[in-house]
Amino acid sequence: MALRALCHNWRAATDDPTNTMDHRFRPHNWVMLDYPSHGDDTRVLVNTETGRFHVRDIPMLRRYFIVSVSTDGLLVLAEKEPPHAACVLNPFTGYMVRFAARMRPNVMAAAVSGSSPLYLVIYCSDSNKLYRADPSCQDFVRYKKKYAYPLVRIPMASRWWTRNWDKKGAREQEAAGGGGDDLRQPTVAQGLSFDFYRQLCPRAESIVRDFVLDAVRKDIGLAAGLLRLHFHDCFVQGCDASVLLDGSATGPGEQQAPPNLTLRPSAFKAVNDIRGRLERECRGAVVSCSDILALAARDSVVASGGPEYRVPLGRRDSPRFATAQDVLSGLPPPSSNVPSLLDVLRKIGLDAADLVALSGGHTVGLGHCTSFDDRLFPRPDPTMSPDFLGRLKRTCPAKGTDARTVLDVRTPNVFDNKYYVNLVNWEGLFVSDQDLFTNATTRPIVERFARSQRDFFDQFGVSMVKMGQIKVLTGDQGQVRRNCSTRNPGTADGLQWSSLVQTVVDAAAESLGF
Repeated sequence: MALRALCHNWRAATDDPTNTMDHRFRPHNWVMLDYPSHGDDTRVLVNTETGRFHVRDIPMLRRYFIVSVSTDGLLVLAEKEPPHAACVLNPFTGYMVRFAARMRPNVMAAAVSGSSPLYLVIYCSDSNKLYRADPSCQDFVRYKKKYAYPLVRIPMASRWWTRNWDKKGAREQEAAGGGGDDLRQPTVAQGLSFDFYRQLCPRAESIVRDFVLDAVRKDIGLAAGLLRLHFHDCFVQGCDASVLLDGSATGPGEQQAPPNLTLRPSAFKAVNDIRGRLERECRGAVVSCSDILALAARDSVVASGGPEYRVPLGRRDSPRFATAQDVLSGLPPPSSNVPSLLDVLRKIGLDAADLVALSGGHTVGLGHCTSFDDRLFPRPDPTMSPDFLGRLKRTCPAKGTDARTVLDVRTPNVFDNKYYVNLVNWEGLFVSDQDLFTNATTRPIVERFARSQRDFFDQFGVSMVKMGQIKVLTGDQGQVRRNCSTRNPGTADGLQWSSLVQTVVDAAAESLGF
């Protein structure tokens, strides 16, 4: 084997490795580094004793989140596809052990011990507790042996490998989702912070994550539904959860505006279900509905195979919903071209890179025939691939057909960069999709994301953080709704009773000349 020349333990062995737990073939004193210039699958294995290294491709890592690195160099993984089972991989031998248990969130460190059976021990930062599982366990169980804590000390190199699942390590260095040295990270808005609920409700993020992972496992379409709900909220009046409000005597809510008629009812229900769980855990209305939307969107991306990124928290909820006209002007139709899309985005602080990255959310979800049938009838859009055109006409045989089709023809239920591959092959569903490749300003970004999923994931995390801070309410602005569908009791015409009373008093005082 190529690695024998680099490791004296391996040179002393006479046979090839067959078992992950064979001590001769554990990757002691090794670190693994990315080698982006050679592709997303390429890794550099460096012996920290000798300085010698070996370059190898490990394409199987595409299917996993890298959660941690054990103290002896084994990779601790979580499957990207539900149920996100835990796995242990020896990167040198390629030998993998799959566990029946689903990987827990917020893993800060991990260790592999034993041989028959093999045990995986993880330390979770949200609970400050150890958990253990063997390959046959259906779930991780609490591990109470105090002497086990030294097992999960974090080797320095492991911080290279926590960007997609852990809440520590590289994501602390890369604030919003794994950007490279040349990717500028967004400033956190005043009043928001990454640890806003640390004292108020320390398990808030874990509760949202657990709910979303379980719900998406049962209904993969919910991932796109929750992501879209966050988009439609932020682009209209800011990220204030106003899209969740039911209509009132003052008029219909945002949900009744044409662009929102196709939002998934199950996504609205999921947000209120999460609201209920958080209220029980936090003993009251502590976490805002707008923060729930931001977290649920991020966790939906993760649940469907996309990137992890940190979400600044501390938003407050608006007691007022926007008008139908505000919704129409804030949400450009799918027939929009790039110049008109950029006009809208620039008004809210987003740029061309954000437009292309956020459009990548169309890698999951469905599109209605009525949203793109102008590209089919009466004359086909000449920019559309003939094969793609034929497929769409079978789904939408006439204008006005009440049917839906996938947004991403290659991997419709996986959050990846295939959306951009579709655009390069003239298989974008909406005008607003395909024009990203046609337009000279955005085409180079599309081509880069089609080549590198990592570049897309990095920019997507940054752009989601930027979008998630549009016109946020913080501090004593707005309210924290007890029911995400209705403003709190005591709120009239968008003002809390205390604010309303003060307004009346001020007006009376002014009229009396005080």
